[in-house]
Amino acid sequence: MIVEASAIEPGSHLEADVCVVGTGPAGLAIADRLAGGRRQVLVLESGGLKPDPAVQALYAGDNIGRGYFPLDACRIRGFGGSSGCWAGLCRPLDPEDFEARPYVPHSGWPIRRADLDAWYAEAEKFLGLRGPGWDLARWSTKGAAPWTFADARIASTFFKLSKPVRLAETMPGPMRAAENIRVVLGASLVRVGLAPGGGQVQALHVRRTRGEGGFTVAARKVVLACGGIENARLLLASDDVQRGGVGNGHDLVGRYFMEHPHTDGEGLLLGSPALPSPAFYQRHTRLGQPIWGSLGLTAEARAQEGLLAATLVLLPRRDAPRALEEPMRQVMADTDAPDRPLPEKGVAFTFGTPSEQVPDPESRVLLAGERDRLGVPRVRLDWRVSAVDQRSVARTHAILAEALARSGFGRVRLTLTPGQPFPAHTGGGRHHMGTTRMHADPTKGVVDADCRVHGLPDLYVAGSSVFTTSGSANPTLTIVALARRLAAHLDEALP
Repeated sequence: MIVEASAIEPGSHLEADVCVVGTGPAGLAIADRLAGGRRQVLVLESGGLKPDPAVQALYAGDNIGRGYFPLDACRIRGFGGSSGCWAGLCRPLDPEDFEARPYVPHSGWPIRRADLDAWYAEAEKFLGLRGPGWDLARWSTKGAAPWTFADARIASTFFKLSKPVRLAETMPGPMRAAENIRVVLGASLVRVGLAPGGGQVQALHVRRTRGEGGFTVAARKVVLACGGIENARLLLASDDVQRGGVGNGHDLVGRYFMEHPHTDGEGLLLGSPALPSPAFYQRHTRLGQPIWGSLGLTAEARAQEGLLAATLVLLPRRDAPRALEEPMRQVMADTDAPDRPLPEKGVAFTFGTPSEQVPDPESRVLLAGERDRLGVPRVRLDWRVSAVDQRSVARTHAILAEALARSGFGRVRLTLTPGQPFPAHTGGGRHHMGTTRMHADPTKGVVDADCRVHGLPDLYVAGSSVFTTSGSANPTLTIVALARRLAAHLDEALP
């Protein structure tokens, strides 16, 4: 059942077994898994079924760190959340992303990749993906095969592309059909109310997004699934019982904000006649599933050099500067096999490079003095990047350039230099991660391995804000996998 908050009498008190706040991929993945079951589930959504600029403006805040997108342009506040603007790229995190790496400060999840494998399979079905897992060989064909390098440091992988799923279009029917699911639109959580002493959630305080009035909610289990910035904002703003905010006894809520720096358009590859077909690294369909191949370094190569993960996708450069082609052809003539013909015209590519960040406690979400029209403090985002972040991208480009040359595939003009800052155009992917990070130790993380806020038996967080590290894969598939895992946990934890 889907209702509007305007239909709920002001001052009402609603009850449920599980209350999920937010209807993006995380929130709806939880509700969908609990649909038809024995738990009464209440889902709160601040927006409606259609975009509303006045509602979207509730996300507005200030960027006080590295230049970033306007905060109200990073997420969609409405049913389906940011699935409404999702590009559909899916790939699991790598096994080493979950491990404590000595060269990555604050790394190490309390779960392993193997703990998510079954949930990744569920997440793929939820997102409409097809095909036999992630074994690279099964996704290779004669006409679209990964390149084979003489340099063992290079690895290929791929993204699966969702259609993409627009949950606002695909989910309302199931939500209405499930007798145990009630969705309230236009209902904005403004405070997580703790019981005196702070040992559990007493009530959620909700206001109508449009119009006056509001209501409270009591649930045996509460899940915040509002996004990487908004989850932290709501916890920090709920400071009437616990000084500094809910779950913030160790001053960790909002810290460790991570993005995927996108260093796109850097480097220029001029292919030789020996360059294999790039078809695997271009968007194509295999086994009925659109995929997009990418390049990177093996886990062993990254560990040996102390590098973060970086994913390189090929971007055609049909406008490659002619002034570069002749010098690069001459280099090939001087160094390659003398009987190998030179390209008559450059086959050129540049690289798109979304990359991992070191978790940094000073990269963070803070509250501002200004409040939105519902009375919630607005946020200030202080996004920071490090020298390790930049060096990892520059060195990855350099190693790939060496591998391409050694294999006779062409030459790369490098445009990134280790030790130099990221180019000014380096932005993010609107991937907000880490602000309620997962860790077994409450002095090092906000939630535990079950996504439960440390010290509170009934409050959970879903979404990429729980990521301990980011890897370089787009986060949505992992968000949904963690959400499905959380839904199963909630069902089992309730008597």
